[in-house]
Amino acid sequence: MNYLFDNETSMIGYGGSARCFAANTLVNTSTGHKPISEVTTNDYVLSFNFLTQSMEYRKVLNVYKYTGSRKLIKFKNGITCTPDHEFLYSGRWISANNLNCIVFNGINLIDVKRKPEIIGAREITLSECSDMKIMYSDEPIYDLEVDGNHNYTITKETIIVHNSGKSALESFYILMNSLAFPNTAWGLGRKELKTLRKTVGRTLFTLMGFYGLQPDIDYKYKQEDQIIYFSNKSEILFIDTIYQPSDELFTRFGGLELTGCAIDESNESVYEAVSVLFSRCGWRNNEKYGLKKKMLETFNPDKNHVYTRYYLPYRDKQEVENRKFIPALPSDNPHPAVQEWIKDMLKEGDQILIERLVNGNFDYDDDPSALCDYDSICAMFTNEYVRPGTKRISADLAMQGRDKFIAGLWDGLIVTIPIDKAKATGREIETDLKTLKLEAEVANTSIVADSDGLGAYLESYIKDIKTFHGGKTALHPLVYGNLKSECAFKLAEIINNKRIYIKCTPQQADRIKKEVSMCLKRDNVDIEKKNLIKKELMKEKLGHSPDYLDMLIMGMYFLLYERRLNK
Repeated sequence: MNYLFDNETSMIGYGGSARCFAANTLVNTSTGHKPISEVTTNDYVLSFNFLTQSMEYRKVLNVYKYTGSRKLIKFKNGITCTPDHEFLYSGRWISANNLNCIVFNGINLIDVKRKPEIIGAREITLSECSDMKIMYSDEPIYDLEVDGNHNYTITKETIIVHNSGKSALESFYILMNSLAFPNTAWGLGRKELKTLRKTVGRTLFTLMGFYGLQPDIDYKYKQEDQIIYFSNKSEILFIDTIYQPSDELFTRFGGLELTGCAIDESNESVYEAVSVLFSRCGWRNNEKYGLKKKMLETFNPDKNHVYTRYYLPYRDKQEVENRKFIPALPSDNPHPAVQEWIKDMLKEGDQILIERLVNGNFDYDDDPSALCDYDSICAMFTNEYVRPGTKRISADLAMQGRDKFIAGLWDGLIVTIPIDKAKATGREIETDLKTLKLEAEVANTSIVADSDGLGAYLESYIKDIKTFHGGKTALHPLVYGNLKSECAFKLAEIINNKRIYIKCTPQQADRIKKEVSMCLKRDNVDIEKKNLIKKELMKEKLGHSPDYLDMLIMGMYFLLYERRLNK
């Protein structure tokens, strides 16, 4: 972590992963066993103190919940977790994947003589790892952050597991700088202020108590200002980084004068928020103390700006001097035996283990349902060689309170998004589309809109408009389950062949990347025909409707029916 305190690095990305358990995993609390999904920050969980070598109850600082489709491992004893969640085995933290490797490849990176004597709990055993099953799930998964010991115990067998720890790093970084350099200001940001206070904020106050800082003596927290004022005149500011349509340029950050800052889960914030907040660093006594303006970002792996800014340069060995990525992998371990384990892994391990654990490959995607590779998804916004063609419009309609009103203007396979509204009346939709078609010189027969009542409404005002019925029989019914699925697979083909170019704002690009990577997937329930995953599942994954993806899928209507329409 030298990057945190050197004078060369100005932006640090700490890329941790969502290491979690299934919702029904039992956690040992002071009031009995609880499913991890029911544990709250009011609970105390049974935890192992490595200093005293004893068990004790420690407070839950944060509860983390993650949604979306992901790979899980199910143990012989029923424990279900992400492959990189760490268990205590022979005195060291070992991930589920590594335990699997030890069992099946005979690779051992453990000095068994260091195994601690534990009374009241136990480590995982290799026999429990002998029959692991790989599975994919869309169910929510959970993890805890535990005060002090940073571990807790699960199942009625009281097995010791590691907890989440990114917020502890951020809190330590911000707090130590505030105390070491009087009259400095440090920002602590996240997309939503409420979540920030419940997660990193809670960890920060706990850390302050651990170091003996007393409220009203060493510091004062003014909630109305969202600022912690220290007795040495330093400050920590809680900052929300959420995108607001009324503040697209994040001018609300303009008055901030920070020494440095940290952003929690920066993958959830749009790049403009991160960029503007970084520009407000370096303004408060940096020269006095010789401090370089610096930003620490922590995040779970995501295919957005954290991928292109941090992981890609790291992967391709093209990192610039002032921006560094720190991969937070389970295999990161200073013990010399790890180097031997890596050598053995390269010789004996399978491709999945090598890519995920040795190479730290964010790109490796063994989800067989994904229709597009991520490089091709990113390339949609840089394929400037795509030639213009016939002009068309595809519109995903929504009235007030219902999703978003999105209209894409197609010039061949060059796409712009001239209409992007959170709210619109039926008359506004009609007027906006009429204005767009006249300005862009698009024929009525070259407009397609979804048919959920609004399309039929438009059909009465814009003669000959095409209404999109996603559930309609596909053009090739023996291959595809319905029209929408056939259009979706066509879109995936065009994306993978890098034949589409989308010109849009960075905010729109981030959302399109997310919707395409998470939702343009095959539903494997019906193996006889190709089907897109259900809309309800898409909404659950995203937390909202895939409006941009729907607009792009509808744009394929004309490609599929081009010959028929021209007859």
